[in-house]
Amino acid sequence: EACLERGMRLELRLARTEAEFLAESVTFADPDRRWEKAFARVAASTDSIIYVMPQELGPAPAGVNVHGRCNRWIIYSALANGLRKASFVTLWNGEPGDGPGGTEDMVKIASERGAKVIVIDTNEEFVSA
Repeated sequence: EACLERGMRLELRLARTEAEFLAESVTFADPDRRWEKAFARVAASTDSIIYVMPQELGPAPAGVNVHGRCNRWIIYSALANGLRKASFVTLWNGEPGDGPGGTEDMVKIASERGAKVIVIDTNEEFVSA
């Protein structure tokens, strides 16, 4: 939402369908539906494009973690616009992830490929201005 407020165009790349993404990554930890509503507003914007990995790249090969595959798809797509334009901004508590596709994995992939990585520590208290 902050990006759209600043006139940016967004490309959302999902590992699975929108319904599966919401169930897996948003609604299970969103009792007030705040994040789900924010996603719906972003998705509805004419400045947002949603790409669903199985539709764009085909199904993941056997044994390939779909979230790790999606992380690489996101980074490679960003890097295709030039390294100087590639930044990865994430909310993360710094704790180890549960393998490919998690935040820790994405930070590592982005860093190794030369993207600027900005981590907003979720352990810090957020104070709204």
